[in-house]
Amino acid sequence: QRLRPSARALPKNLHRPPVPVDPAHTVHYWPPHRHPAPPLHVAQATPTAAAAGWPPQNVAGLLLLPLFALMIHFWRGRCSSAPCPEDQLMALMGTTGIKDVASIAADRDTYVIESGRWKYVPYPSNGKVKEFKRNKGLLYLRNFLPKDQFLEVQQECAKMKSLLLPEIGIDPTGRKGCYVPPEHLITAIFTSTEMTKRICELPGVPNLMPPDAPAEVRLYENGAYMDWHSDYPLYTLPQIELVYTVDNTSDSKTEWKDSKGEVHQQWTEPNSMLVIIAEGCDHRVLPVKRGQRVIIKAVLAQNLERLEDYDEAAKQFR
Repeated sequence: QRLRPSARALPKNLHRPPVPVDPAHTVHYWPPHRHPAPPLHVAQATPTAAAAGWPPQNVAGLLLLPLFALMIHFWRGRCSSAPCPEDQLMALMGTTGIKDVASIAADRDTYVIESGRWKYVPYPSNGKVKEFKRNKGLLYLRNFLPKDQFLEVQQECAKMKSLLLPEIGIDPTGRKGCYVPPEHLITAIFTSTEMTKRICELPGVPNLMPPDAPAEVRLYENGAYMDWHSDYPLYTLPQIELVYTVDNTSDSKTEWKDSKGEVHQQWTEPNSMLVIIAEGCDHRVLPVKRGQRVIIKAVLAQNLERLEDYDEAAKQFR
């Protein structure tokens, strides 16, 4: 076959048939007559798969992301806790006045000991201030005393059951109780300087001092209750009432009204504390239908200037 004159002058390698190339992977070479054949995966790839970018080239990186997140989590937990040297322990106990640092209430920003290490426990203090104001001066705190101290209080209250007397009043509520001697362990715990400092550290609570009013042990049995009331003031400045639940096998619950008049209800578990300011919110204890409830009532004062009705208000039991 006779070729055209213009074709005879062309190099032989330009007569090769062109290889189909995906436009998305076209590579421009220079000089143009030396471009190689496209890679095998490019020549065989379909335009749809190439445009979608599948399979992804960073599959290994995606699989490692959860591992990196787990490493960061453990690293942050390790940095948030540190060994608790003896000097730091003593410094913190001296600051709070509590003999056992682990007994510090977790209802505020604090440090506690967990597995022999400091652990920072943040708490939104502003939320507690709002709760105290919203409830018209009432706070409910769980796990108030350390376990060993809680067991001691339970044992002492069990010993005093034979001393309990019916309550004095025109409208008896079926409660029994007795006053705790000033030298008793219960008085030392709930009206001590250490307890006063601890309650004062709670947000929204005013400055307080140990009172001259005795603590009380009260027993709610079948039929016992307490109607709607606000605690009567004993001093010219309203005192703080501490209602500590020692034991509760009853179905009775405590109710209170907040600043909007809404009623809240709480079954007070053992080792819990209700902090109530006198002349504050209205509250009551629903009648006991089964079981019993043992509490300790103590007060902390803002001042010791008694009101005229102090003696009559302080006498609750025969």
